[in-house]
Amino acid sequence: MTGALISKDEDRTRLRGVLDNVEEVNLSSIRYLSDATFNRIVSVCPNVQKVHLCSNQILFHSDLFFEESPDRPFGNTSVLTFANLLVFSRKQSSRLTTLSLSRTAIHDDGLTQLASIADLTLQELNLDACREISDQGIVELSKRQASLEALDLSQCADISDAAIQAVCQNLPHMKSLI
Repeated sequence: MTGALISKDEDRTRLRGVLDNVEEVNLSSIRYLSDATFNRIVSVCPNVQKVHLCSNQILFHSDLFFEESPDRPFGNTSVLTFANLLVFSRKQSSRLTTLSLSRTAIHDDGLTQLASIADLTLQELNLDACREISDQGIVELSKRQASLEALDLSQCADISDAAIQAVCQNLPHMKSLI
């Protein structure tokens, strides 16, 4: 809650050696997760492939809160922003295979931005109960992330046949569609 988790350089250095092989980080339902805390945690897990952020309060319209500055090398200490998650996803694009954003306020534009990251080849995406997602976002996702094997769209009320048709046409490796 204080935002001081792994804030000391020597702690991060020590943890980086110990957590080098961590491939999955689950930070779901953490009430006080901020950009700074998220960035510190993933900085000590350089080989992370799967990230779970279900039920976290993520600011998707976050231009006012997201800042990269020398004063705050790990980002905003108050809120978790989608802009920060995009920066992380770009840096980890060659490794990141699974992303869980269930029960967040991600919207079609955010999903399109995420899916458009160069070299990002997601295999699994969980969007359960993301009520701001519609056919438009799923159509764009299916065009840009052809490597998807698992997609959870349960409780996405604005998904219709058009989204499912796009998934069927554009995602040849699909093994699990919920």
